[in-house]
Amino acid sequence: MLPDLVASIRTSFWVKAGLILWILLISVVAVRATLLPRKNSVYPAYHAAAQHYLNNEDIYNRHNSILGIDLFRYGPSFAAFMIPMTVLPEAWAGGLWRMVQGLGLLWIMILLANRFWANPNQRGIFFILCVPLSIGSLNNGQVNPMIVLSLGLGLIWSMEGRWWIAGMAISLAVFLKVFPLAVALLFVLVGGWRLAWGLVVGIIFTEGFAFFVAPSDYVIGQWIQWFELLGRDNRSMWPIEAGYRDGWLLLKLSGLTPPYWVYQSIQAGSGLALAVLVLGVYRALCPQRACLVAWSLGNCWMMVFGPTTESSTYTLLAPVLAFALLESAYSRQLRIVVLFIWSAGCLLFLGVFSSAFPIAGRLHSLGMQPIGAILLGIGLIGLLLSPRFKLDSLSNSHLKAENR
Repeated sequence: MLPDLVASIRTSFWVKAGLILWILLISVVAVRATLLPRKNSVYPAYHAAAQHYLNNEDIYNRHNSILGIDLFRYGPSFAAFMIPMTVLPEAWAGGLWRMVQGLGLLWIMILLANRFWANPNQRGIFFILCVPLSIGSLNNGQVNPMIVLSLGLGLIWSMEGRWWIAGMAISLAVFLKVFPLAVALLFVLVGGWRLAWGLVVGIIFTEGFAFFVAPSDYVIGQWIQWFELLGRDNRSMWPIEAGYRDGWLLLKLSGLTPPYWVYQSIQAGSGLALAVLVLGVYRALCPQRACLVAWSLGNCWMMVFGPTTESSTYTLLAPVLAFALLESAYSRQLRIVVLFIWSAGCLLFLGVFSSAFPIAGRLHSLGMQPIGAILLGIGLIGLLLSPRFKLDSLSNSHLKAENR
């Protein structure tokens, strides 16, 4: 990878520009987080939870709000995972957390670009297009960049037929937030039991890590509290401006307010339809294209129908949108496909830029982000199923269905 990157830097202005932009973004965000550790940041909740876990104290302590710290909503194992960061003061640890996430995000962008395209200019433009949607999560410290890294590694290794390690990589996303399990199951449809075993082993290892650093009765008690917290944390009836940016928001904006179980049925039905599509692509075309469908459309599904989609969660679409914009521009797709993808890009980028204004919450409540994700999903279906789609990694494919 490194020699290829060095060669691209020497020959392509776009690669230079993209890398410089990413280095500047990571540096500015890390410095900002260090100087203003509790401004627009969820990291203090991680830091406090890790300290509480180390001392075998309640990590779901609502009194943290008095100190200006958000409620910790992740599993006990994540609190245990963050314990090493507590050796640093909160401010320095918050800056380091941004640097780790930013460098991890840059690394997976480089790997994906190298996997997708041989042309260095396309790789550089890909780096640049990934920046806007990445800003939100890098700035506030949410774990979404790590999920992008996890699913990106899972895609790359799945396309190479390295199913076991792909499952292990995807398990990290499930460990960080439970809902990527939906995307993991899509990959299982392609990779079969080989990927499934890696996924299961990874989940057991990451979730079981909590028991290595604390007594089992304490850990079990924290798990019970976490499940109780998840049961209470239902924002479906919250005001539109404070709620999630998903399909339920679009239903409320349209004036339709069906019982929530109807929406949950739509979530399940759309997920099942996506699984059928992945399986159909796998059977009719090739495993690599099915992996791309699982990764790209799976991320779109999580944004529209996932359980906890906030504005910063759309970081998960950063590489998907950049990939779709580049491929629709270079592969001479049908105009309707290009229209859907570029309309999605306009809406999603508008969601990012509107965050700079005080009325960002009101603007986001208009539904531009979930609409953008829906348009992107439709455009991706047209793109990935089109005979005009000739990605380098597919046209030179050596991966056969028998690898399953």
